[in-house]
Amino acid sequence: MQALTNFGDSAVLLPLSVLMLVWLIIARPGRAAIGWAVALAILLASMATLKVLLVACSPSAGLESPSGHTAFSILVYGGLAVILLAGRKPDWLRIGGTASAAILITGIACSRAILGAHSWAEVAVGVLVGTIALGIFVNVRGRGQPAVRGWELAGLLVGTIVILTALHGDQLHVEGLLRRLGVYLGLRAGCR
Repeated sequence: MQALTNFGDSAVLLPLSVLMLVWLIIARPGRAAIGWAVALAILLASMATLKVLLVACSPSAGLESPSGHTAFSILVYGGLAVILLAGRKPDWLRIGGTASAAILITGIACSRAILGAHSWAEVAVGVLVGTIALGIFVNVRGRGQPAVRGWELAGLLVGTIVILTALHGDQLHVEGLLRRLGVYLGLRAGCR
């Protein structure tokens, strides 16, 4: 389970996000790159804000720290699927690729609760935030994008594989910093 959950850590997903942004700027300049930057900024700001505020003044014991692994995984792996599968034929390739991304994302989300890192409610909030961010990317990017060509595909896939291989298992420990900030703010606001 830990190996699966590590695919959703910020140590892996932040570099993948940067790779995708650079790739989009080079290969798909315009709306796609802007959509990715906006979706990424909204996701990161929303999750950091929710984590700090819910630690500071949590409305319930089961909802203190929404799952960032889940939210970030939905955006990054869902975004990769959207990019790589756009305009692809035959239909079974798009369906299989989408299903593969969904299985990975679901596995990461479930691993967070199974490992005790988050409650199911916190995972659900992560699903909600990640889905909204992915929806923003898809909508700003626009429909009818051409299929990724061979050399473009190779660059994105090789970069993704290198990042996953090099950084899988690393952890950024962002959660601790946000938790400490939330506790501090909760004490200042009289919630704790």
